[in-house]
Amino acid sequence: MATFITTIKFTQQGIKGIDDSTKRAAALKATAKKLGAKVTSRAGTKNRCGGG
Repeated sequence: MATFITTIKFTQQGIKGIDDSTKRAAALKATAKKLGAKVTSRAGTKNRCGGG
C-alpha cells in the first residue's frame, strides 16, 4: 500500500483557528474514508520547518 506524508505550515489566519484543528483532523479522516483512503496518524511539530 502506498503511504503519503504531507507537511503544512499555518498562516497567521490559520494559527488563529488552531483550537479547531482536532475537529478539522476528524473531518479529514472522515473525508479520506469516503474516498477510500485511510489516515493512519497525525503528528505536529514546532520548529522552523514544521510550522512553528
